[in-house]
Amino acid sequence: MAQFSKKPWSVPYYRWSVPYYTTASYSVTVNSFMAGGGDNFSVLTEGTDLVIGPVDLDALIVHIENLPQPFDAAPEGRISVAP
Repeated sequence: MAQFSKKPWSVPYYRWSVPYYTTASYSVTVNSFMAGGGDNFSVLTEGTDLVIGPVDLDALIVHIENLPQPFDAAPEGRISVAP
């Protein structure tokens, strides 16, 4: 669990119509790249009570190995090229 509290007040901010508080503790889950401060996202390196799970690539490999074989990875059409 990562806890972040840099501001001394307890005023709610809203994100997607849900309040969150600067004095509250929040748990976040991120991949190993982001947890290590990747893409200058260094705030995640300041968290406390860190719990390190499996490396994201290793977890993906285990997931794919548990899929029915042969595994099908056909395009799903979710990505398109903008004009």
